[in-house]
Amino acid sequence: MPAITAPSTVLVTGANGYIAAHTVKALLDDGFSVRGTVRSRSKGEYLKNLFVSYGDRFEVVVVPDLTEPTAHDEAVKGVSAIIHLASPLPKHVDDANEIAKPIVDGTLGLLESARKYAPTVKRVVVTSTIFAAMEPKEGEYTYSEEDWNDALVNILQEQGSKTNGLVTYGASKVLEERAAFDFVAKHHEEITFDVTTILPSWVFGPMIHELGPLESLPFTSFKVLYLGLTNTPATNEPLDWRSVEGYIDVRDTAELHVLALITEAAANQRFFSVAGNFDWQDAYDALNKEPAFQGAYVGSPGTGKERVFEKKYSNAKVDELFHFKYRPFEDTIRDSWVEFERRGWIQH
Repeated sequence: MPAITAPSTVLVTGANGYIAAHTVKALLDDGFSVRGTVRSRSKGEYLKNLFVSYGDRFEVVVVPDLTEPTAHDEAVKGVSAIIHLASPLPKHVDDANEIAKPIVDGTLGLLESARKYAPTVKRVVVTSTIFAAMEPKEGEYTYSEEDWNDALVNILQEQGSKTNGLVTYGASKVLEERAAFDFVAKHHEEITFDVTTILPSWVFGPMIHELGPLESLPFTSFKVLYLGLTNTPATNEPLDWRSVEGYIDVRDTAELHVLALITEAAANQRFFSVAGNFDWQDAYDALNKEPAFQGAYVGSPGTGKERVFEKKYSNAKVDELFHFKYRPFEDTIRDSWVEFERRGWIQH
């Protein structure tokens, strides 16, 4: 498929999300027009104010229920590409086949809307997760886009509604990716678009989207980062932040979404969005580098560099096709701390 070029209009679903808001900004900065979907008018108002300087190149449409088969029929009309970042919550039901259904059906419904009503669409980029590739391996192993974590799907089938939330999410994304690629294979003679998937690791960096009080936030990447940087015990959370090893800056993953959209050779492929491994001590060292941040946890300076990681991630595919340069880890951490302070999350 031909590459998408500015000033084409790109549909971004779930535009009020963490990664999505940065992706909208990256698209607008590159000269594209953006139509962003949100679930309520109030969420849209925040985004209109956030991107007011871009004038009429940004618009908002309300899609209350992503799982409705016709939810995106109107939203897709006239756009040249789609970045699908919205992800409905899995169902809390006993039938394992039904738990992942909202995520899978939401994506298939969007693709079907594009097939029926958007002959102008050339590419759809779907956001997955690195967990969709990280099937458990013994010993040292470097994951690549060739890996699929079908073990998560098996766990979901066995445990049903008792499955850990992160496992459920990962399994749903495995099923979503496969369904999207299958859709393109099935309908390739009648559609104008291809599909590319992006698999981010834990996403860190400053937030520009609307957020409620810290205590009410779900267990998301930026909450993991807050707990880790402040050395706060992860009480009653689905995962101990100390186990988090892979990261990507949110601004980098936004740019990778755009590159996947505009690069012709990215068609029908998966791409990791992960800068590499890190140790939390590296983050503490970044905060305490001069000029040091007041109140930053110190830990044991320098010891993070000694850590050897059994599991790593290959950037070869992204490097070869996109020649992408990741932001320094130090910048990601320090910029995040500044944002935490701005929001009043850091108390001195």
